[in-house]
Amino acid sequence: MTDESKFKFMYTYREYDVIRVIVKGINDIYNARNELLNNK
Repeated sequence: MTDESKFKFMYTYREYDVIRVIVKGINDIYNARNELLNNK
């Protein structure tokens, strides 16, 4: 693996991690909102 491809791999992996965190955050907010609506 050359340095460039290693860097590219690390970068896309980090990006994928960020996307996963954002999706999880949206999911958590959605679930919390549903719980609030159900408790009314």
